[in-house]
Amino acid sequence: MKNSLKNCFAISLLIATSLPATAEELYVSSSAEHRASTDAAIGTPQTATMTAGGYPIWSPGEGWTLLSATPSKGLLNKDNPSTGEYVVSRTNFVRIEKGVVRDVQSVRVSHAENKKHTSWTNPTPCGGGADARDIYGVVLSAEQPTFTRGTNCAFVSTNKYQPGATPDITQPQNAAPLQKQAIRVGVLRDGMYSKKLDVTFDIFPDSEGFTGGWSKSEIAADPAKSQFIAHLQSWVKTLQAAVDQAYEGKPDAYKGMVSWRVGATLPKQ
Repeated sequence: MKNSLKNCFAISLLIATSLPATAEELYVSSSAEHRASTDAAIGTPQTATMTAGGYPIWSPGEGWTLLSATPSKGLLNKDNPSTGEYVVSRTNFVRIEKGVVRDVQSVRVSHAENKKHTSWTNPTPCGGGADARDIYGVVLSAEQPTFTRGTNCAFVSTNKYQPGATPDITQPQNAAPLQKQAIRVGVLRDGMYSKKLDVTFDIFPDSEGFTGGWSKSEIAADPAKSQFIAHLQSWVKTLQAAVDQAYEGKPDAYKGMVSWRVGATLPKQ
C-alpha cells in the first residue's frame, strides 16, 4: 500500500513539473479593445511566463522589472482606410543596479493579422538609408539571412537618446537619469499580414566603465571597445536564432539563451 502511494505521488509530481507554466499575457487585444492588462503594472518583476501578443518574452535573469507597456493602433494608410489597421504594442523592461539603469529590453509585437497588409515599410539597419540612421544611429553591423521572407535583421548600433525620439524609453522613477550614450543590439523580425516581433537591448557603456565616444573611428582606435563590439556582434546572432523561434510560436524559443554579459570583457570599475 505504501509503495503504491509513493508511486502515485511520484507520478503526480512528474506530471506537475512537466506541465507548461500558464502564460501571463500583458495585453488585452480584441476587435473591441486594445489595452495593457491590469497585471501589467509598472515595477512588476519580470517573469519567464510573460507574453505579449502571444509571443514569449525572454527573461534574462533576476532584477528585471516592467518599465512600460504601450499599446497602439491606427490606420495603415490614412488615405485608404480599406487597408485596415495595424495593432501593435511596445513593452519595455529595465534592470536597475544601485540606482543606475544597466539595461533596457524592448519588445515590439503585432497583435492582429491583416491579410491586406503584405509587408512592413519601417526603415531597418539592414535596409540602410537616412531614415534608418535617424532611428538607429551609427550602424556598426547589420545582417539578414539570404532568402528571408520579410525582415530578419540582427544589428548592433550606437545612438544617443533624445526625449521624444523613436523609440522613447521611459525614464525610471527610481533611477538616475538615463545615460545619453547607448549601444543598441537587437533583432527585427516581421513578415506578411502584419506579423511582427522586434527584440532590442539598450546597453549604456558609461555605466559599464567605458569612457569616451563611440563613433566607428573611436571604436577602431580602442582595443577594449573593438573587443566589446565584436562580442555583441557574436551574441546578437544567438539572439537572432532565438527570436526566429519565438516568431514561429515556439514556447521554449529562448531556452539556453544567456545574457550578453556572459563572456563580455568590461573595464574594471
